[in-house]
Amino acid sequence: MSLGFMAGAIPASVLCGFLIAKVAYKHLFVASFALPIAAYWMLSRNIHGGIANLSGEFPDGTSETILNGGFPPGLSVELVHQIKGVFAGAFQHMFAIGIAFAVAAFVLTLFLRKEVLTQRTEAAESTRAA
Repeated sequence: MSLGFMAGAIPASVLCGFLIAKVAYKHLFVASFALPIAAYWMLSRNIHGGIANLSGEFPDGTSETILNGGFPPGLSVELVHQIKGVFAGAFQHMFAIGIAFAVAAFVLTLFLRKEVLTQRTEAAESTRAA
């Protein structure tokens, strides 16, 4: 569950940092939650597609249990390994997307300006104005 949130949280937080003063908060929250939803959708599509390819080998009535992560008794060892491979492949896909976001965030930070946030005092502002 946290993988999908992180895949959406990293790029959304970088984007929010750039847009926080320019866009309404409502739109930023919508974007922040849209990315994890997209990640969960992609994950479920990968798992569903992989399980559907193996469904001809399942005993009758067990496809729904397997799709939800359960292993009914009586499955062959080879079939169990194939099912685990489908789930592992889907999660590896999500990790690949997460690392792409992390690399993109790192590269973006390399191009930021070298500034320091400081508190302005009235004396400093009056000397700048003069």
